[in-house]
Amino acid sequence: MPLLYGQGPKAFLRLQQEIIRQTNDESLFAWLENRADRDDTCNILANDITSFRYSGEVRSADRVMRLPYSVTNQCLDIQSVIRQVPGEEIWLLALNCEYGSLTVMNWYYPRVNDIEGGRVKSAVKQTYHPCVIALTKVRNRYLRIAAGGLGDHLNEAYWYAEGTEVGSNATQHFIVRLQRYDNEYEAANIVLNNKVRRLLQAKARRYRLEKAGHDNAMKLV
Repeated sequence: MPLLYGQGPKAFLRLQQEIIRQTNDESLFAWLENRADRDDTCNILANDITSFRYSGEVRSADRVMRLPYSVTNQCLDIQSVIRQVPGEEIWLLALNCEYGSLTVMNWYYPRVNDIEGGRVKSAVKQTYHPCVIALTKVRNRYLRIAAGGLGDHLNEAYWYAEGTEVGSNATQHFIVRLQRYDNEYEAANIVLNNKVRRLLQAKARRYRLEKAGHDNAMKLV
C-alpha cells in the first residue's frame, strides 16, 4: 500500500488507485457525486468518503461478462457492451455490482374456529438492481458524468433501460480518465464542462424536435 500520510485530499484517491490495482471489484465505482449538476464531468473515482454515503447496500455481482479491466496512473482501460442514450452523446456502462432493497410482505390468515385465532405471516424479499455509471466522450477519452447514477434511490440521471445497445452487442473499447483534471487545469476544465453541457443540451433539443416532427408526420398519414 502507498504511504498516505501527508497526502491531504489526494490520499483517498491514491488509496482507491491502489485498490483497483489489486482487485477487479467494480463496486469501487458505485458512488454518487455530491454535486447536483448532472452534466458536469467528474472523476471516475470518488473525491472523498462521503460519496459512498448511499452505497451501503451495494455488493459485487457477475452481471456483465467481460475481461478484467486494467488501470494506469491516469486511465481505466475497459472493454464492455454498453448502451447509448437516444439523441445524446452519453453512454451507460453497467457495473459488475448491484444494490439491494428489502421489502417486507405480510399475509393475514383469518380465524378458522373458536380455538385458532387469526395469524399474520411475514416474509422478507431482497430485490437487486444493476449499478450504472454514465460516460461522455471528449476527444479520444471518456469522462464520467457527475450523476451517472447507481439506481433510482441514488438520483439516477439516466436509466439503463432507456439506452440502446451499441453495435449489436459488440464489445466496445473504452479508456476512461481516473481523474478529471489537476487543479492547475481548473480554468480549462470549466470551459470543457460548459462545452459538454451545451453539447448535451443541443442534442436533447434536437432529439425532442425530431421526435415531435415524427409524431406530427404520423398524425398526417
